Amino acid sequence: MQMRSRLPEEGAAACDSSEPFPSFPFQIGGGEGGGEEGAQAPKHPPLTLSLPLLSPAMSYPVTSQPQSQSTCYQTQQSDWHTELTDCCNDMPVCLCGTFAPLCLACRIADDFGECCCAPYLPGGLHSLRTGMRERYHILGSVGNDWASLTFCLPCALCQMARELKIRQ
Repeated sequence: MQMRSRLPEEGAAACDSSEPFPSFPFQIGGGEGGGEEGAQAPKHPPLTLSLPLLSPAMSYPVTSQPQSQSTCYQTQQSDWHTELTDCCNDMPVCLCGTFAPLCLACRIADDFGECCCAPYLPGGLHSLRTGMRERYHILGSVGNDWASLTFCLPCALCQMARELKIRQ
């Protein structure tokens, strides 16, 4: 589809180059352009645009900022439900921790809601034990977690498995 420009028909008056604009039915600005004699532009009220410069919220300056109220909630701290050396309390967990500690670690990670590959990552067991202490508000420290997992890995895994079994 081609677009064609509209040309004046034969016999029609072409635009006079002396007139900057074609003739209108009324005069604009009262100049001497074309148009009908005596026709005036229609009278319309002037267009006014009124915008509020300040909203009501902006008219009152802030003189003080709200202060946060820090409320410290004391949570009940507890110990592990079983000791580190209470491995024989749950014999299946004890046997798994002794002969297949990584399988037990994967089961602990899965029961805790983490990826079962977490024990294979560097620091994964430490983060699991620390996360368990934090979630269940168990007393201890990162240093204690490191020492337990470094020097008593099977016992620490069994303790974590027993704790999850008791808490769930």
